[in-house]
Amino acid sequence: MAAASTSFASERTRVRLAAVVVDPVAMAEGGKRRPSGHLGHFPTEYQGVAATRFRQDTHGGQPCRRCAMRSSRSTQCGFGMAALRWLVAAATAAFFCHAADLGRPTRPLNLTLTAKTATTVTLAWDPSTDDVGVVGYEVLRDGSPVGMAPANGFVATGLTPDRKYTFRVRARDAAGNGSDASNAVLATPMAGAGTVEPVRVRTQFHALVLNYDPMVVADGVRVRAATRFGYRSVDQLVAQYIRLMRLASGGQVEWSVSDRYDLDGFPAPADLGQPTFTAENYVGLRATGYDYWNNPSPRGPDYLGIINDARFEIRRKVNAGEVDAIWVFAPPGTGFWETAMAGPTAFYINGGPIITPELTRNVVFYGFGKEGHQGVGFMCENTGHMTEVLIRDRIAPDWPRNRSTRSFATLNLDNPNRLLVTRAVNEWSYFTQTEATAWDPSLVAPGNSQVGFSHFPPTALSNYDWSTVTYNLENAGGFRVYDGSWSAGNREFHAPYGAGVKALLFDGFGMSDNLGGYQPPAAFSDADVEWTARVTRGEADAHAGFLFRVSRCQAGLNRIKGCYVGINPGRGTIVLARLDDGFVPIAEASRPIGTDTTHHLRLEARGSRLKVYLDGALEPAIDATDGANVTGAFGFASYFTEAHFGELGVVAHAASRSDDWYAYPGGAGGVRDLSPLDWNGDRDVAMDGFYAWWYEHLPKNGGGHHATDLAGGGEMPMIDTWWPYIFDINRFTSTCPFPDIVFPAEDVTPPAAPDRVSGIALGASRIGISWSEATDNVGVTRYEVY
Repeated sequence: MAAASTSFASERTRVRLAAVVVDPVAMAEGGKRRPSGHLGHFPTEYQGVAATRFRQDTHGGQPCRRCAMRSSRSTQCGFGMAALRWLVAAATAAFFCHAADLGRPTRPLNLTLTAKTATTVTLAWDPSTDDVGVVGYEVLRDGSPVGMAPANGFVATGLTPDRKYTFRVRARDAAGNGSDASNAVLATPMAGAGTVEPVRVRTQFHALVLNYDPMVVADGVRVRAATRFGYRSVDQLVAQYIRLMRLASGGQVEWSVSDRYDLDGFPAPADLGQPTFTAENYVGLRATGYDYWNNPSPRGPDYLGIINDARFEIRRKVNAGEVDAIWVFAPPGTGFWETAMAGPTAFYINGGPIITPELTRNVVFYGFGKEGHQGVGFMCENTGHMTEVLIRDRIAPDWPRNRSTRSFATLNLDNPNRLLVTRAVNEWSYFTQTEATAWDPSLVAPGNSQVGFSHFPPTALSNYDWSTVTYNLENAGGFRVYDGSWSAGNREFHAPYGAGVKALLFDGFGMSDNLGGYQPPAAFSDADVEWTARVTRGEADAHAGFLFRVSRCQAGLNRIKGCYVGINPGRGTIVLARLDDGFVPIAEASRPIGTDTTHHLRLEARGSRLKVYLDGALEPAIDATDGANVTGAFGFASYFTEAHFGELGVVAHAASRSDDWYAYPGGAGGVRDLSPLDWNGDRDVAMDGFYAWWYEHLPKNGGGHHATDLAGGGEMPMIDTWWPYIFDINRFTSTCPFPDIVFPAEDVTPPAAPDRVSGIALGASRIGISWSEATDNVGVTRYEVY
C-alpha cells in the first residue's frame, strides 16, 4: 500500500484528503509495493463527504512525474476492480493522478522584522517548499496584498512613520496555489531605527491549580465543603476559562494546567496571630463575619507560605519557566486577591505586590471563586481587572491624549462641581468609556459610551448592571438619604413626612477617587422605568414620586437639579417637573389618583421626549419634551406626606458605540459578536456573556485586525499593542510596550480527531466517505483520510 493525496474545494471549506491505497500493478508483480496514482481536485457540495467517480489518466508512455511509473505503451497508471473492492471493504478512497500542479506550498515560517526606517520595514522568513516549486511570496499588509517577493525577503515602502502595520506572507507556486499565511509581525516605521530586534511573544501559558476543598462540620455532620455549600465543578470552570481565553484571543492565548492539587484543608492567614480556619471552626467563624481579608495587616492568606510549601514546588517550577500562573479555588473568607503578582520585581495588578526574592521570575496568583453563583464570568472579571490595571498603569500612561470627549468631572453628588466637561483622553480611556457609571468619573461620557470595562458594560446604569435591573427595595442600604429618616420593609421603601425629602439610589460600594470619598450613583440617560407609589395624605400640596436625571443634590427643599414625576391624590393629578433649586412643572394630567392607594407608574425617557403612563394604560397620561437634564442619578422624593414606593425596575436604552469598533478582515473567523441583549436575563449568564463579549472586543493584532473607531473614523493603533503582555507578565519593562512584535502562528493547538467515520459503495466505480465535523481553536480547514 502507498499513500496518495488530493485537495478538493467546496463553497464552504477547502479539504485535503490523503488515502492509503493498494497498487494493483504491484500486487500483480508478486506483492511489491510501488506508489499509486495521486488524487486530484474534485468538487463537492458538502463538507466532510468525499464522493466522486474514478477517473483514468493516461501518460502516453511517458513517466508520470507524480508516481514515477513508466509504461511501454499508452497504459494507465492505476489499479482495477480488485483493488476497488478492497478499498470499499476498508472504507477508504483512491483516485488516479493528474499531471496538473494541485499541491499547495508549505506555510512560510518565522516571519520577522529585521530593519526599518521612517517609511520602510524589512521582512525576512524561512523559505517554503512545494512539490513542483515556489515561484514567489505574496506579502500582506493589514490583510491586503501589497507586493510579491521572488525570494524570502521583502522591503515594504511608502509607509507612514509611527503607524503600526501588521504583515503576513503567503507562498505561491506556478499554478497559483497559495499556502496558509505566515505568522504575523506588528511593525512600526520609525526614523533612525536601522536594525531592530522585535519582541517575540508567547502563546502557550501554564497554570498550577490549587483547589482547597476541606471538610467542614455543619449541623454536627462532617462533610466536604463542596457538598455542603454547593460549589461548582473546578474541572468545568477551568475548561470553560481556557476555552474562553482561547476564543477571545483569536488563538493567541492557550492555557494548559501543568499541575493540580486537591487539598483537604484551608490556607493559613497571612497574619498568623489570627485564627486559621479548620473543619471544626469554619462554619461558626463565618457566621460571625470572620474573613482573612479583614484581619489587621497583613491581610489575606499566607501567599509566601504557599510559595514555599514543598508539596507544590512552586519556587522550582516558576524559576524553571514551567508555571506562569497559580489558579486558586478556595472557600469564601480566605481572602485571596482577584489577581496578585509575586516575584522579585512584582508590581500591583489589582492586588499585591508580593515581593519574593526567592523567585527569579514573576508569577500571578488568580483568586478564582467556585461558589454556586460564580461562573466563568467571575474568573474573567479577575482577568479583566488585571488587564485594566496593566494597560492603565504599564502600557498607556505615555500615550498621547488624542481623543476629545465630554465626561463628568466627578460623580459625587455632594460636590457642586459635578459637571460634564470637555477633555482630551488617550485611546484606552476613550475605549473604556461608559454611559452612566464607572470607577472613574472621567470615564462616564453620556451619549458617547464605547466598550466599557470590568463589571461596567458600556450601557451600565450601575456597578454590575447588565442593562435590565430590578431593585430590591426591602433594604434601604443602597440609598443615600438627603432629608428625613427613610426606612424599608414589606418590599417597599418608605418616605417620612417632610418638606421635600429625597433619597437617591447609589451603588453602595463606598468607592473613592482623588476628589475624596464618593459612591457612584446608579444613573441613566434613556430608560424605561416602572415603580409603584402610594401617597398617604390627601392635602393639595401632598405629592410624591420618582426623581431621575439628577446631576446635583443637597439637603433642603428643592436643592436639587434633575427631573421629577409624581402623583397628587388631593388634586387628582400626575405632574412632570423640572427641579433646579425650584419646582417648575413641565406638564400635568388629571387622573383618578386615590389617597393611600397603590398606583403603578411607567416612565419612558428618550432624549428630551418624556412619557408617563398610569396603571397599565396603553396611552401616556403625559407626553412632553424637556432637554434641560440629560443624564444622572435616580431615586424618590416626597412632599408633605408619607409615601411608599415599590417594584422599581429599570431597563436601559443608553447609546453605545461598542459594536462600531472593529472592521474584521475577511477570513478572520471565530469572533463572536455578543450584543448587550445577550447580557440580559439570568445574572450569572449575563455576566459570562459580558466578559466573553468584552474580551472578544479587545484588540488582537496578531489575529489580523486593528482597533478601529468606525463611528468617529480612523484607527486606534495604540491599544493594538496590549495583548502580548497581559499574560506574559515577565515582558514588562520601563519601555513597554515595544513597538515591534513577532507573533507565532496563531493555530498552535491540533484539532480534535473526527469520529464516526463511515464508508459506503455508491456503485461500481464510486465510494463515499463521511465523518463528523472536527473542532479546533482557530478552525478546521482540511481533512486527511488514510
